[in-house]
Amino acid sequence: MSASLHRPLLAHAVGALVLAGVFLGGPASAHNSVEDRTPEPGAVVTSSPIAVSIATNDEFLDLSGEGRGFAIVGIDESGMFYGDGCVDIIEQRMVAELPLGQAGTYTIAYQFISADGHSLSESYTIEFAPGPDHSAAEGRAEAPVCGATAPPVAEPAPALEPADVPQQESETVVSPAVIAGIVAAVTLSAVIVGAARTRKRT
Repeated sequence: MSASLHRPLLAHAVGALVLAGVFLGGPASAHNSVEDRTPEPGAVVTSSPIAVSIATNDEFLDLSGEGRGFAIVGIDESGMFYGDGCVDIIEQRMVAELPLGQAGTYTIAYQFISADGHSLSESYTIEFAPGPDHSAAEGRAEAPVCGATAPPVAEPAPALEPADVPQQESETVVSPAVIAGIVAAVTLSAVIVGAARTRKRT
């Protein structure tokens, strides 16, 4: 058999094996489904911080062991965020502690990575009715990212006259690791911001 004829036959054979693996193999893996949420949707909580727990029917996929791609945050009626974005993963459950602000309706938004590698995000609402001794936590204008800290506020430098401004060329080099971290943070923040925007519209 010539080489030119052998290549298409080999490609068809490989394709057939792939199809056989898809249709004749074992059952396909499915996304994790949420089985328990604490506090439950519609619950009225009276104290802060609250312990939020999300349990699913399968273990999560946390390849880094640092909870990257996982998050639980609270969002108030004005769109402010509460929590630091970090979660603790314990087998089929992820938990986080959220300090809340003023009384009102809060959206609990969460994201996790299923055992099959797919990222899922969902949200629900609860009511917060604290007592008179409640000390309201301060919300954030942007979705929190676990491990990220706000940069310190620097004192403004004195203004320079145009003649005193040094003229120089500079080049900033950003490492690939930093770029990858920024991309991951932006992706996660976009999901949570989407939940906040939906909350504002409703």
